[in-house]
Amino acid sequence: MKDKKRSLEIIKNIRKAIDMPFSIKTRTGINEQDKLNQMEFLLQASPYVDMITIHARTTAQGYGPNPDRNFIYQLKEQLPNQKIIGNGGITNYEDIETMRGNLDGVMIGQAAIGNPWIFTPHHPTSQEKLTTILKHIELIKNFSTEENLARSLMEFRKHLYSYVKGIPGSKEFKTTCNSLKDYHLLVDHITNFFF
Repeated sequence: MKDKKRSLEIIKNIRKAIDMPFSIKTRTGINEQDKLNQMEFLLQASPYVDMITIHARTTAQGYGPNPDRNFIYQLKEQLPNQKIIGNGGITNYEDIETMRGNLDGVMIGQAAIGNPWIFTPHHPTSQEKLTTILKHIELIKNFSTEENLARSLMEFRKHLYSYVKGIPGSKEFKTTCNSLKDYHLLVDHITNFFF
């Protein structure tokens, strides 16, 4: 993103070299001072791509607060015929609906980890969360080999901890989970946590 001239040349050369849909994903800029340059870059890149996905924060912001969705909406206003997808700072169904109303689509990433309900206005009950977690862990077991199940369960913890985030007792729950390597013990611990 720093060398926008070179990035634009790469995009043009890719377009010349391929005969298939081609999209780019970027952020609103490197920092606040770069946003105007980033807007100009995207306007110049638009004729060479089929879709642009924009994360609503600068690189300097990382995943911090205050995503700038207006940047994305302004780009869409300037490029009404370009497919523009919004990303970043989406935390609930209402955010999705707002972006969908202004753009061609929404890309969800981290917000869906441990929260598959983000795609609906529904707020899950404890029983629904438990059922989903148990189905998730069962699928992991079914698609893992005996040799890699322990590793798969370790990777599952990121999702598990997101499922229980904000629930009273989740800190202690996580501590115990960290010591459990056996699938059945982990399932029992999860079930006991919810009931």
